[in-house]
Amino acid sequence: MHSRSYLLLEREYQELQDARLYGIAVTPISDNFLQWIVQLQGLKDSLWEGAVLQLTMTYTEEYDHHPPQVMFNTIPFHPNVDQTSGKPCIDFLDDPGEWNRAYTMTYILLVIQAMLSNPVLENAVNPEAANMVFNKSAFGLDGDQVLLGTRGGTPDGVNPSLPSAL
Repeated sequence: MHSRSYLLLEREYQELQDARLYGIAVTPISDNFLQWIVQLQGLKDSLWEGAVLQLTMTYTEEYDHHPPQVMFNTIPFHPNVDQTSGKPCIDFLDDPGEWNRAYTMTYILLVIQAMLSNPVLENAVNPEAANMVFNKSAFGLDGDQVLLGTRGGTPDGVNPSLPSAL
């Protein structure tokens, strides 16, 4: 007999598959449906369009009473992603008090996908990336090209030791 969390995740997985959302592909990596690999593409018409990032989602038997642990395996250079752990900075994932049992795997992944294109500079866990977004002209950057780096590095040709406003 399967656990409640297994049954919820099995249903959410089927709903996600049926929805055929742009740029989101998930695969369970354990037969109990508690661990998942996610391939997440950037949104169309955004700086991240064409980028494919891999994440791991780890649920507990207490799901949906507690949020999953979400980590980028391909760590983007982004104000709202911790460069060491790969953890996205999203209130309901960080603070169990903000978690709502109505949040599903689909909702979480859509929030992360949107966060990539719309960084929240007031909630930055990567001050270096936030500084570059905030001070694009000081770095000689056009648009949001600063966010194109991955795996903890800075984009090619960008010197992160320039003036800081944060």
